[in-house]
Amino acid sequence: MNAEAEIETKYKESKKLLLTLRSQLEELETGKDTSIFLQGRIATNINALSRLTQSLQTLQTQLIAANPREIWRM
Repeated sequence: MNAEAEIETKYKESKKLLLTLRSQLEELETGKDTSIFLQGRIATNINALSRLTQSLQTLQTQLIAANPREIWRM
């Protein structure tokens, strides 16, 4: 998979994960679900989002280094 496709895939994953996190946080904030299980899922999803963000930053740096002119055109 090339870097651009990988960025696209990881970006979509991060958007989906962010929506899930927002929903989970809303459940916790409203008191709909305050279970330890939900809190654990939130922590797990925050860690996953952090890893995805770091991966996207690395891929972006590699893509820019590989072809700065193409990135400028985009």
